[in-house]
Amino acid sequence: MDAIHPLPEYRHPEYRQEDQSPGALTIPLLGSILVTGGAVYLCCTPPAQPSLTWPSVFFFAFLYLLIAACVHSFTIWSVCRLLRDYLTFPVIYLIAAIWVSTAWLPLMTVLARERSPWTSLVPPLISASAVLFLKRSNLGSALQLAIAGEPKLTPHLFHVEDPPPLLKTVLPAGAAAVAFELAILALVAHYPFRSGLLFAFSAALIASIYPLRAETSQNLRIPIRPLAADSFVVFLLLVMALIPYLQHSGFAHAIDNFIRHSLIPPAEVLPKSVLQRTSRASEYSGVVLVLPAKPHEKLIPPPPASQQHFSGAIAHPVIIPFDGVYWYFKPQDGHPRPDARRTQGDPAKVNIRSTDFLPLEMEAHQKLGTSVSLDCCSALRLALRNADDRPGEIAVEILLKNARTKDSTTLSLGTQTLASSREGKATLNRAPVDELLRFPIPRSIHQKQFDEIVVVLKPAAERSRAGAHIAIQQFELVP
Repeated sequence: MDAIHPLPEYRHPEYRQEDQSPGALTIPLLGSILVTGGAVYLCCTPPAQPSLTWPSVFFFAFLYLLIAACVHSFTIWSVCRLLRDYLTFPVIYLIAAIWVSTAWLPLMTVLARERSPWTSLVPPLISASAVLFLKRSNLGSALQLAIAGEPKLTPHLFHVEDPPPLLKTVLPAGAAAVAFELAILALVAHYPFRSGLLFAFSAALIASIYPLRAETSQNLRIPIRPLAADSFVVFLLLVMALIPYLQHSGFAHAIDNFIRHSLIPPAEVLPKSVLQRTSRASEYSGVVLVLPAKPHEKLIPPPPASQQHFSGAIAHPVIIPFDGVYWYFKPQDGHPRPDARRTQGDPAKVNIRSTDFLPLEMEAHQKLGTSVSLDCCSALRLALRNADDRPGEIAVEILLKNARTKDSTTLSLGTQTLASSREGKATLNRAPVDELLRFPIPRSIHQKQFDEIVVVLKPAAERSRAGAHIAIQQFELVP
């Protein structure tokens, strides 16, 4: 008699959740986040200077999102191909479901490059959506097994399940609370990325204990609405994150201040008790660094451009050696207080730090002794020496003041980032670097006058509690 072989088990051509262990979803999820994150970090690089137009802002936001979507889709497809014997979830479903987490990576990259404190709010969105995705898959598999008639062992007719251990119930909530508080401290200390990781850990723990409603659908469904809503929200936030790179826009400057500083309360809105405590904790309310007197001739500004044209003479730049003072003060003061320490020193060598969590403002002031009309110059050149070898970009803004007028007007010539402070340029024990920055003078302010030049040094947030090791050498008024 021939042997009787059992018939092979019939499997419906459509995929069902009981065919796959949900734990296998961790591989494509983590793979997509890591690969897409690396690709986005390499490709999504905003311009170094504000040079975008409104159409280019929307274009770059769409391009960054498109790059992330393409890399994400290719990564999921590759993982499913490599693990096709172990991973039988539909590829299109995985691409759509995991995209809800991966779509936030371009926004996090742009905010991180801007060193914005808002960076800390993106990682928890990624971790929470990822944990909910895995948990929903686990719940779906359990429900499908129950619907399929999976036998359940019941040792007694009336069986009451034991409650979960107290430690298992309390530990996730307690750990989430501790991580959240540590994240707040890291954010106040100007470590947005570390704060974001702690926020992400806290959000993942909360999502793991969050109850989900049971669904009895037999087949997987692609989350079209969450997919579209998530992509649209990320696109709008990317547009907002790129607005600071608009050229010559006051609105861009306001958005830049909002992105870089609004998450942490500025000093002027902090409670008075906090400001008083920080003032008492400081050894000095501020420092005024004075340079040794330098002999130089009396400033004779170049003639206006119209007189240069008619005279036919070749006008040369006017050199103004810097022999002013450096101000170090707290943001809530606006300038050094009368009791600030006044001392001589070299700003490229002295170490002046904030003694609390507030940043330290640093400015260089050069008084001219006479009023200079801006119609004599097309640009102002600034020569400085950067002796700072600490990581973190340093931006420089030029302000022109006129104290001789009743309203004491102040004009800004813009902000530029020191090339020697960019990522990868600052190395330990690096020799001082001389730089020359050129600030064009717009024609719209040619009728104005100034008698003081102010150099505002703006270090990155992670290094803003210490004065920059930068020495101003001289100014040049370019005809």
